[in-house]
Amino acid sequence: MLGETVQTIDKACRSSESSPNPLLSYRICEKVKEEMLLGGNLVHVGVVLVVTFGTAVLRLSSSLLSGVTTYRIPPEDAPQVLKSLRPANGKTRKSDPLGTAGSLAKVQLRHSEIEKLEFYKQLDHLVLFLGFASTLFWLDELLSRSGWLPRSGLAPAFCVVCLAVAIWALIKVQLLTKLALNEEKGVMLYMGLGGLLVSGLWLERCPVSVMDHQLPEAVRALNASLREFFSQYTPDAEVAHDLFPSWLMWPLLCIPAGLIAALMLPAGMRSTRSFFQALNVPSWAQGHASFTRPQRILLHITLLLQMLVPLLWIRPISERAWKLPADATPAIQGAALVTAGLLQVCVLRPLAQSYLNTALLHWHHLKHDLPAKVAKDSKVDLPRIMRLRVDMVNSLFCKVGTQLFAPAVILIASGLMLVQAAYITELGPAGEWVKDDIRSIKIPVAFYQTLGSFFGWWTSSCWAVVCGSTLLAFGTGIVQEGGTEKKPQ
Repeated sequence: MLGETVQTIDKACRSSESSPNPLLSYRICEKVKEEMLLGGNLVHVGVVLVVTFGTAVLRLSSSLLSGVTTYRIPPEDAPQVLKSLRPANGKTRKSDPLGTAGSLAKVQLRHSEIEKLEFYKQLDHLVLFLGFASTLFWLDELLSRSGWLPRSGLAPAFCVVCLAVAIWALIKVQLLTKLALNEEKGVMLYMGLGGLLVSGLWLERCPVSVMDHQLPEAVRALNASLREFFSQYTPDAEVAHDLFPSWLMWPLLCIPAGLIAALMLPAGMRSTRSFFQALNVPSWAQGHASFTRPQRILLHITLLLQMLVPLLWIRPISERAWKLPADATPAIQGAALVTAGLLQVCVLRPLAQSYLNTALLHWHHLKHDLPAKVAKDSKVDLPRIMRLRVDMVNSLFCKVGTQLFAPAVILIASGLMLVQAAYITELGPAGEWVKDDIRSIKIPVAFYQTLGSFFGWWTSSCWAVVCGSTLLAFGTGIVQEGGTEKKPQ
């Protein structure tokens, strides 16, 4: 097996000091080991290429949302549509003053239509990089347990890339767009600053007995790895000081935490609004916009689990109240994050369909529920307003899809880092071998574990707070179903 061969070469490299020319022997052994590991990495590179090709050929990104029902107002020059409005008994129907805007067509969204929408590129990148991370994770587990290859370290590295891609995708669709209002940007700015301060204070002041992300362990492991890395090039010089000071962990964790806090606000509000709208379909729309009972149950389970996941990091609750063993807690936390992310992916279509149903609700409101004084105003071009409302809902479909999918990517990527780190730590001797392998890319397992633990907990906490607050606002009537504020009596 290649993994056993690499271990044998590694032992030979360490015993080469007794040879007549120890430095030359050591370098030769290290070169052979590097070539062996390169062959293993080629397998992972090949898998990355296969995932890239398969994602494009199978159109996985558009498959997540294809087939959902969208509502469209027929074009103004559509006489066949107006002809179809004639009653079946042959009598002539009175002409609709709204023209074609008085009717609404139900159309299933196709792959080609989704791929032409704005913000589809961000959704496609999320699917692609999540496919990289998850495929490499399972490939590492399969090959390392069978003994064919050691872990390459690419899986946790791609998980970190997934975090960055998800954050950037949310920035693109929520901030770096002309559709974002200045008021929304201001609220997100305050949320980001608040998240930056709260996360920094929490990391500084929170006692280990309440929550432990193992920051000191990550810093020590990273410094040890860096010292070993530089000692290979300067064997006679000793690096006494820490190359990675502990204070660098604060900006490394808190700056992304501030971004996540700001970005989870509109994304969580959109998800909760779609959730509430899916469970409160008006009576007149039951035949068009209603959801099945299994879908409603899945929506409830997903929201409930997302509310409970952050509690796993509070040690008095997880270890004392729930009696979870301390050694297995990181693995349980990672599994819970992955499960919550996968459930969010499962409810992506119902939530996206609930968003598209907003076009039906807007159209019905403008046609039937609009105040008479506005409807009779000759200056109001009601058909044009109806068409703009419906078209806007359809045009922002990929933006909403990105808002619903990006949090799932962050949760799954953080969970995979935690699961793999917990598994490596638990194995002992096999863990040492994996650490030797990951040491070749100079990023220790403990560092990945801290990243996965903190960002998984922080993202799930922000998501739970935003979704819970928004759901409370809907339930108490502060915000109405259509998203407008309730007027005081």
